[in-house]
Amino acid sequence: MSPTEPAKPVFSNVDEESLLSKPISKLAIASIVLGVVGVLTPFTGALLIVPALAAVSGLFGSVLLARTNSSHSGGRLANWGLFLGLLSSTWTLVSEKTNRDTLTKNAGEFAAHFLENLADGNDYIAAELQQPFPSRQLPGLDLQTYYESYKGSTEPSSMAEDAEPDPRMFAKQTVEKIRAHALTQYARRYPNAKWTLSHLREITKRGTSQIVVVNMLNSEDPTQSAAIALSREVHIEKEASLADWFVKDMQLN
Repeated sequence: MSPTEPAKPVFSNVDEESLLSKPISKLAIASIVLGVVGVLTPFTGALLIVPALAAVSGLFGSVLLARTNSSHSGGRLANWGLFLGLLSSTWTLVSEKTNRDTLTKNAGEFAAHFLENLADGNDYIAAELQQPFPSRQLPGLDLQTYYESYKGSTEPSSMAEDAEPDPRMFAKQTVEKIRAHALTQYARRYPNAKWTLSHLREITKRGTSQIVVVNMLNSEDPTQSAAIALSREVHIEKEASLADWFVKDMQLN
């Protein structure tokens, strides 16, 4: 040993050249790549598998590379992949819950508005709330005059095959169905009741539409509840106006 060459510490038994020549673990590489993708890309719950894989591969990589006789390097990469995977997974879960809570709250408010109109006998307003916003009548229009202006039969068989469908016929059909529905008759027995959200039943996606089904409770009769299925376009922001919702179906439980 040259007098000018510093001596290695006595506790060092690692060959520096072999350490530098060790290949980087594929688990560590996969972990850091998936972790970065998970942080930079906004995932939904369905794609939570990406940051989850980053965390799992990072954990296994960290454990395997921590062994003194490991033939690979990349422990720091694996640790970073584990951290980024956990961070992205947590962010995704929190974001999904926040979005779900917001959708549930907005759906409950719209369902309560719809049920209060049923209870007050506002059949025409209730019928409008069953239509997508672009299909509703212009503000200021006398809804009763419009809905009652159709004097023909509302039976589908009464319309000729080549006849142009009259939108007033479908409007009249909607009002007749609302008046005959069991939930309408039940709600009108409690005109002063307050309808409140009980719980969310489900959120599903059908094509470009999002369907949210909520259970609503009557403050004057807690023994029964109403299930209201609401729809809106999925491209609309979660904070959008309640006017963007419409009632798809209703049921007395």
